[in-house]
Order: sequence, then structure tokens, then C-alpha cells
Amino acid sequence: MDEWTQRMLAEQSHLSVAVRSELERIKKYGMHGDLDRYSSYGQLSASRQIDLQQERITTALGLNPHTDVLSSVERLSQYSSIAETLRQQELNDRYRLALPPSVVEEATRFAGLAQSVQMQYSLDRFRPANELLADKLSHFHSLDAFTQPSNLAAFVQSAAVAEALRESSRVDSALVEAAKQFSLVQLPTLYGRSDYSHFLDASGLILPKWPNPRLLTLGQKRHRLNLKLRGNAESSQERKGKSLVRRYELTLRAVVAEAMDIEYGVDWAEIRLPLCDCKDLLGKWKNRGGEPLDHADYAHYSKILVNPVHFEAVFSAGFDDPNHLANLLKRAGELRNALAHHHPFSPIDLRDLRTTWSLVETGLLAITADYDFDS
Repeated sequence: MDEWTQRMLAEQSHLSVAVRSELERIKKYGMHGDLDRYSSYGQLSASRQIDLQQERITTALGLNPHTDVLSSVERLSQYSSIAETLRQQELNDRYRLALPPSVVEEATRFAGLAQSVQMQYSLDRFRPANELLADKLSHFHSLDAFTQPSNLAAFVQSAAVAEALRESSRVDSALVEAAKQFSLVQLPTLYGRSDYSHFLDASGLILPKWPNPRLLTLGQKRHRLNLKLRGNAESSQERKGKSLVRRYELTLRAVVAEAMDIEYGVDWAEIRLPLCDCKDLLGKWKNRGGEPLDHADYAHYSKILVNPVHFEAVFSAGFDDPNHLANLLKRAGELRNALAHHHPFSPIDLRDLRTTWSLVETGLLAITADYDFDS
């Protein structure tokens, strides 16, 4: 077997050991029947075995969509499919074949010796089976280290706590106690940090690895940016909401300005805005020009309409309570801001926007002049 193939198999070794661990646990739960035949894979390809064995595995595992599944099935669900499990076990067998027979024999011998290692019950209950432990031992670069009983004891206990973590879906008292007992284990004497890291990796006590950064080309960055741009397109309710807000807010300005013109004259802005705490709006109008309400926000609308004098003289014709009017304008402003600042805007928000402006519209109709003059 060439060097590239051996390296590829080695990169798959940890996951394939995990798969073997899952199958060993299934056997531990008493389902020996059909599962025993999965231990030998030399005759058929993975794809052919998948076709022949998938139904038997499903039956052996007790898979039933209408009943509760076994805990072992829940653990197997971390793999994409039964087919992937079978492929990974075949990779594991190929990895073992790539090892010198002497290494496999030595690892198996040490796995047998490890069964006599004494452990606290919290760890012993997770002791790996011989075959699984032999796989783990074969991944360590120097089996000579296990001629020292203390090193072998440390390895089997590290493998046990790794199995405890693999079997646990949450942190319970059993897992905490297993981790506590492992923290008291004397680690072997090795050469350096890389050796300790390899020791723990081989036992299965592996932390997730962050992806390695890679340099992106300008074309790749542009493609990713385009995907984000397409993903940030407006939804239909956002488009409808923005159109509704624009039409109604501009109409509100026109109706309010006309009503104030009728009541206070065309120079109402200079006279009335300072009296309703809108001096900043008056300043913006003076500096920028246009119509006074072109520069207003919803806080200004509320101050103008709910001002006691303005409300009594003008807006009480359309709204019974100034507090109700203030709440309507506040809600309309909140929904407008959600659209303008690209906050989440749901169909429920669109419903509320329509309801709010429909209520405002009812009041505006009442304060609109009842007659007009032909030009």
C-alpha cells in the first residue's frame, strides 16, 4: 500500500474507531444476532454490503418511527446514515490491514492485559471492549510505552472517560464522577506535549478542531458576497410594508398641515411649533427649506397632534382620546423603524401596520375638510 493511501486511512482512523465503538455498545445491549456478521467485511464492497445489511441493521436496532428508539440508535444518529457507518467501518478495517501484523498483535495483547487494570466503578462501567481498545492502542505511535503498567493503566482510563463522554447526551452525575476520577489518574512520562496530545488523541479524548484558515481569491470573495446580497433581498411583506408606510406617512403630513393651515393660518409652523416642544423641527425647516413636516419624525407628529390646545381645537374631531392617538402614532413609528432599519418584519407586523394606519386613517377622514372650492 502506497504512502498516500496509508496517510488517507490514518486521517480517517479516529472517526472509524468511533464507529466501532458504537457497534460495540450495540452488542453490549444484547443485540448480538445480525450484528455479529458485521465484524468481517473482506468479501463485499461497502456499497454492496449497504444494500444487503441495511434492512437487517434497522431490524436489529429496533428502528420504528411509531415507537421510542433505543439509546444506541440515538447515538448512531450522529452519523449521516447507516450507509456512512458501514463505510467508516470498512475504512477502519482497511486501516487495520495497512498496519504491520506485529503492531496489531501487540495492540491486541496490550488490550488483553488492560482488562486487569483496576479502576473506580465510575470509570470501569465505561471500560472499552477488547477489540475497541486494541484499535485505540494501535493508533499510538509507540506501543513500547505500554510495557510500563502505569502507562497502560492511564491509557485504558483515558479511553474509558472518552467513552463516557461519547455515550453522554448531557452532563449528569455519572459523567461528572467519571471525569473527577480521571483527573486523579497519573499520566505517563512522555517526551513532550505533542506526545501527550497523541496519547489522548489515540485514547479518543479529542477536542473539536477549528478549521484551518485558507486564502480566498477575489473571485471567491465576490461570489460569497453575491450570495449574501441575494440572501438579503426584501421579503414580500417588507416591500408591502414600506409602500404602505410611505403612502400613509406622506398623506398624514398633508392632512395635518392642511388642518393646521385652516385653524392657525399659513404661518402656523412658526407660531405653533415652539409651543408644542418642536423647536428642533422649526430649526430644521428653516435650515433646509421645503414644507415644515418634511423634516418631522413620529415623535414630532405626536407632539403636534396630542398637544392639548391642538387636540382640542383640531384633532379631537377625529380622535376621542389623545392617549389613544399617541399610542397609535408610537406603534406606527415602531413598525416604520423596523422596516427602515431592516429589523425582522413578519406577516404579523404587516397585519399590525395595516390595522394601525387604518385607525389613523379613520381619524384623518374626520378632520379633513367637508368641502372644496372649484378653481
